[in-house]
Amino acid sequence: MNRYMLIGVIILLQACASPIYYAKRIQGQVVDEQTGQPLESVIVVAEWVLLHKIPGKYYHDKKLRIVETLTDQNGNYVISGSPMVRLRPLTELANRDPEMSFFKKGYSPLFVSNSYDRDTVIRYSEWGDRVLKLKRFNYSNERYAHSLSILYNYPDYREWQSVPRLLLSVYEEVQRLNLSGVDVPDINKFSVTDKQFLEEFKNEK
Repeated sequence: MNRYMLIGVIILLQACASPIYYAKRIQGQVVDEQTGQPLESVIVVAEWVLLHKIPGKYYHDKKLRIVETLTDQNGNYVISGSPMVRLRPLTELANRDPEMSFFKKGYSPLFVSNSYDRDTVIRYSEWGDRVLKLKRFNYSNERYAHSLSILYNYPDYREWQSVPRLLLSVYEEVQRLNLSGVDVPDINKFSVTDKQFLEEFKNEK
């Protein structure tokens, strides 16, 4: 094997190597934008998106990790870190991960992610150790319905059972809006089985 062939093999092996990632613990506080008061029971979701890469193309493979939690009475939340994760060959995490969403009924959903691309072994959120503010939704029911539709589609639908609190909250708000004559896009994605799962989760809370 000549030198150029050897270099080519080394490059190929490096490309196929399984990357390793760690996720650092994330914590912070959520308050009402207007009053500054802590918000309890805000649903917080953090997602690490796994990308599949082939020459000249990237596409979403699946969510490597999804964590859902609630803020406490002081508006504080904690998302635990993860141990070492070795990815499959030819996959990597999206560079701005983790993506995070915050939602409480009657408030506009908040979405945050890291502000610049990074490709580091230790994954952390630049939004940790911050006070985030949620704004009360004071617009029409139609605009609120649109914001719920965006929130509903934020986690891939395939992964929705990983965020039952979020989906139950959205589902209940959709039911309320439907009773007032407001249609919410995408609600038809909830099958009978889906609705049964959410009802069972609600009864277990």
